[in-house]
Amino acid sequence: MNGGTIQLTNTTVSAENVSGLTITASRSSLFASMTLGGGGQSTTINAPGTTAAFTFKSPVNLPAGGSVSFSLTVSVSAFAAADRRIRLAGIMTIGQDGRVGGDGLSLLGALMMLGLMLSPLPARRRSQLAMAVALGLILAATAVGCGGSSNSPTITSAQSATAASVTNSGGAVTVNGLPASLGTITAL
Repeated sequence: MNGGTIQLTNTTVSAENVSGLTITASRSSLFASMTLGGGGQSTTINAPGTTAAFTFKSPVNLPAGGSVSFSLTVSVSAFAAADRRIRLAGIMTIGQDGRVGGDGLSLLGALMMLGLMLSPLPARRRSQLAMAVALGLILAATAVGCGGSSNSPTITSAQSATAASVTNSGGAVTVNGLPASLGTITAL
């Protein structure tokens, strides 16, 4: 999946070499891996952290007055959904003051009454009716608990290039314009 692109431009009169780039991701847990490619090379970091420091095997040449583009490719983790807050339907409601009550208490009372009504029946008949009631409740809870996709939060990560390791014949070169946004990725 495309994670964004950054272009480095050499505004000097001498050639420069790019040996690495540092990329940050606001939600790095979304990614299983990140690959940065440019200048005929690529480097991959598996299970990247919030800050991923990419280093090229050999420096990428940046000619005087020229430019080179670097593209970030990401692999979304199979466990990205685990980053989401889970919402479960409940029978009991808890008020602001910490007291249990509301409609959930009424439902609990109705279920208790149903259980008491089944108690005088023979054990075999009681278990059959209890299974039928349980199946009905499961079906009802499934229909009520399914909120559709509108209740599902999305996970978004913004990627930025925060640093670049650039040198020329005189040593380290200062890179202007960083941090620079590479873009965002949204997982549903």
